[in-house]
Amino acid sequence: MIVVINSETSFQLPTSLESPPDHTETPVVKEQEPQAQELVSNYHDIAIEKAEELTSPEMAKVIAEVISEIDRQGIESFTTFENEKGKWPVSIVSVTEIFRKVFQDKIAQKKLTQEEQLANSEIVPQKRSTVIIPGFSPPPVGHPFTPWDYVYNQAFTDLPRIFAAWKKGEPLPEVDVRVLGSANSDWGEVTPEFLADIQEKGFGAHGEMVADYLKKNLLEGNDYVRVNGISMGSLIATEAIDHLSDEELSKMQFLLDNPADQYYKNRLLKMLRAVQLPLGMGLDYAQVLARLPHYADVYKGEPDFLEKFKQYISQKKKDQGKSGDVPSDDEKQMALKKSAFKAECLLLLKQPTADLNKKIAPYVRKGITDITTSTFGDVMFNLLNKLGKRNLFRQLGNRKHFTVNMGHQRENFNVEKWAKVIKRSTDPKEAEQDRKQRIEQNEADEKKLPRWKKLFKRIFVRNKD
Repeated sequence: MIVVINSETSFQLPTSLESPPDHTETPVVKEQEPQAQELVSNYHDIAIEKAEELTSPEMAKVIAEVISEIDRQGIESFTTFENEKGKWPVSIVSVTEIFRKVFQDKIAQKKLTQEEQLANSEIVPQKRSTVIIPGFSPPPVGHPFTPWDYVYNQAFTDLPRIFAAWKKGEPLPEVDVRVLGSANSDWGEVTPEFLADIQEKGFGAHGEMVADYLKKNLLEGNDYVRVNGISMGSLIATEAIDHLSDEELSKMQFLLDNPADQYYKNRLLKMLRAVQLPLGMGLDYAQVLARLPHYADVYKGEPDFLEKFKQYISQKKKDQGKSGDVPSDDEKQMALKKSAFKAECLLLLKQPTADLNKKIAPYVRKGITDITTSTFGDVMFNLLNKLGKRNLFRQLGNRKHFTVNMGHQRENFNVEKWAKVIKRSTDPKEAEQDRKQRIEQNEADEKKLPRWKKLFKRIFVRNKD
């Protein structure tokens, strides 16, 4: 399901209404030159429908404006990162710009004294980025808009930091979310050298590319960079660590969602794990269709989205007075992409062993119902986590594992959470009330636990804090 809306009919909050038309004269409709249409992602309508279903009409309108702004920025910023090994598509969304466009004129700012103004003038705004690396995807998908729901969720998560700075009268931090797509995807490019690297170094070849992107685009100017790998993308993210210096890593954090590696040393267990992966992917896909049917529309719409996106880019180039030709893969490039994809399939089936002694400690977010990558240890820990009813973790090497109520595919249409973010950020009373409710709920849950469960929790699990 691809939705294309004309820029003249894009959503606007009803903060300022247009003047009524003058009916003294009959309006003359003039034919206009065709312009590039505003393309929105498959996720756009789903997010807005859920917001309308689960929140108030006023909140749904605010969420819709944020979602539309995310899509607009992502499509307009679309570019590619290139080096001698290939080409990787990239899209960037500025969360700071979302705040300026949607919220800044509606939120009161603190009146500063002269001393506070002087102090604020010396504050250097922080630069913070989240880089999302997609999971396993056959060509031509795996482009930046494949995991676009992750971008929605991360943008709402980052908004409170900007609200807080604005209310204090401080300079706004520069916060953005980026997706670094696959070279196998449409708009990407695989060179013979990159294919040879994959066959020789495994996911280390991808890790070198990610490190190169981070060095050239973020690490020199940013105060903080978080890399969020998804499934196979987690393996790529951890490989990038080996190609970054201690100084560069000091400003970084790595978050791995359901990483597709394993911890077994026994050969038989490794073989069983290799069978689990493809079988689990099929079962997880069926689970997604059953629990999250809206994702089926996203999967089916990928090829159509690419075609619409090509038309959009072509029309946009024509509007700029350039040739509307959009380059496409020739037979040689398609063969290289298919070979790279097959090499990645073999790497996953071989089940790379997780390195638990990286220079930086990654955080692992594991799905409770993830059939594809969960181990027996994960299943047991999930049971303990349910007993504790808290945000608990377990340590494996230098990795910290957290559990989340999801399968291998994470549900990112958290519209109720997005609504809470906006309410807390715009209404101090709402924020304080929500904080008190959470404290009271935690205390109530703790009191309800029988003694044996409290003892069980103390022995086997540790609190995140």
